[in-house]
Amino acid sequence: MGRKVVVKQGQDAFSIAANNKLQSWTRLWNDSANADLKSKRKSPGNLHPGDALVIPDPEPKFDDGATGARHRFTSEEDTPVLRLVVKNPDGSPISERPYALHIDNELVADAYTASNGLIEHEIPATAKAGTLRVYPDETKPAFYYHWKLKLGWLNDESTLRGVQGRLRNLGYPAGPVDGVSGKKTRRGIRLFKQDQGLEPVDEELDETTRGQLVAMHDEA
Repeated sequence: MGRKVVVKQGQDAFSIAANNKLQSWTRLWNDSANADLKSKRKSPGNLHPGDALVIPDPEPKFDDGATGARHRFTSEEDTPVLRLVVKNPDGSPISERPYALHIDNELVADAYTASNGLIEHEIPATAKAGTLRVYPDETKPAFYYHWKLKLGWLNDESTLRGVQGRLRNLGYPAGPVDGVSGKKTRRGIRLFKQDQGLEPVDEELDETTRGQLVAMHDEA
């Protein structure tokens, strides 16, 4: 049967699986009891507070082995991947430039961005926060961009919190991620529509605007 857990802000399928002693988050996410939620949210990293996940019961596994001998068994574990594309204010990728990525105060990468600005690294399933420092100009080694990362806090795009989080990540002044359509959020929507050439240029969050926001943020 499994047991049901209710998602809280800051949780995702990765951390919930790890905290419930599941070696594979895919087993949680692909369980038939969670099929409706998987269809609704689409991404294991973009859950919403109040969503319900069913933790599957343990499945015993049996392997043949000769008696009187020592055997070594390994477990399969799926590790989540943090994937970011960093860009300059004009929208161009920060290409092949040095960066430092810290996750929960531990340095996990000291490397260079890809030609398209991509940064991609495995991170612990229970990771909560991080920082990213990128040096965009080789002629100015003391100048850098600095981002604070809140892992597991990006909600599904169907929610206003999800829209606010994506606008903020793209550099738009959308105000706090609180699910309230205030002046700053509406201004962020208008500026985004203006930059993307979406008509009419107003503060309304229609499906075309939502779809373009997802395309820019999630598929970049």
